[in-house]
Amino acid sequence: MRINHQFSHKSTRLCRRSVRVRRRAPSRGNESHHQSINEVLDYGKKFLSWIRNNPHILLMISLFSLLFTFDVLNLISSLCLGFVGTSLSDLLFHNYQDWRKSRLRSPEPSEKNSLESIRPAKNIDYMSTRHKAPYESLKERSKKLSA
Repeated sequence: MRINHQFSHKSTRLCRRSVRVRRRAPSRGNESHHQSINEVLDYGKKFLSWIRNNPHILLMISLFSLLFTFDVLNLISSLCLGFVGTSLSDLLFHNYQDWRKSRLRSPEPSEKNSLESIRPAKNIDYMSTRHKAPYESLKERSKKLSA
C-alpha cells in the first residue's frame, strides 16, 4: 500500500488529504495459462531427454519424415500440376477450336431468315400503327359482317 497525497483548494488554505491506492490482485486466469505452458515445457524436456538417450529413434524419425515429406510433396505437386496443366490446355484448345469453327462457318440461310424476322422493319411508325390497327380491324369486321 502506498499513500498518494493530493492537494485541493478549499477557500484560502491548502488542504492535504491522503488517498490509499490498492494494488491490483493478479487475475486467476493467467495462473492456469502459465501452468499449462509449464506442463507443455515439462513434456518437451522429457521427450528431448528420451531422444537423447535413444539416438537411433531420432535418426529413424528424421529419415522417415524426410522421405514422407518429399514423397507427399512430389506426389501432390505432380498431381496438381498435371491436372491443372492438362485441364487448362484442353480448355484453351477446345475454346480455340470452337472459336475458329464459329469464325470460319458461314451462317445458314435458315439462321439468316430467323435473325431477320426477329429484327423490326426500319420504316415503321409504331405509334401510328398501334393506334390505327384496332380501328382498322373493327372496320374490316363490320364490312365483313355487312357483306
